[in-house]
Amino acid sequence: MFPPISENASRGGLEDAFGRRQLITAGVPSFTMPEPVDAKTARFMGVVERHVREHGHHLTYVHADPPFCYSVGLWSGWKHPELIVINLNFDDASTVLGGLARQVKAGARLRNGVIDTETFERPVAFLKVDRSNYPGRFPITVLHYGHHEFDVLQVVIPDASDRFPWDGGSAWTEVVQPLLGQVSTTWGQRDDGPAG
Repeated sequence: MFPPISENASRGGLEDAFGRRQLITAGVPSFTMPEPVDAKTARFMGVVERHVREHGHHLTYVHADPPFCYSVGLWSGWKHPELIVINLNFDDASTVLGGLARQVKAGARLRNGVIDTETFERPVAFLKVDRSNYPGRFPITVLHYGHHEFDVLQVVIPDASDRFPWDGGSAWTEVVQPLLGQVSTTWGQRDDGPAG
């Protein structure tokens, strides 16, 4: 996984896994894309490429406030949107995205605006991420593809009472789990699982 961004008191900022100082904007790291790619980044991208080649995807976990995890490889392998989940710990995030990635590789098509009640013990919803929310969130995916022309679905998790951030009384407000796309007025049709 992508090593965490860590506090570096001596430099007075945040430092990423490659030793580059980072700025934080609204709790999301503003990642630096080295040009040309340095040796450490090239080695790490070799690991990413191997994971995509051998497993069909790679998951990158980012320790930010809130933390998030996203996929690399679903767009190139299956012309399926990449996935992101926000504010889950590493184990839960990799379980959710790994499980959904396996379904995509088996032929499932996850769709914007659908609530899946069958895949996991609790429902999850899918929200198309607006491209205005790409900066700072998908640097490894961008390096993998060499461009920003890929789609992403946010996997939205409900609170303990199975209420989503757009439901009245949800404990998962947009502060806890920011929504990276537009929720439509027809949002929330329940589904028997991802479309195949």
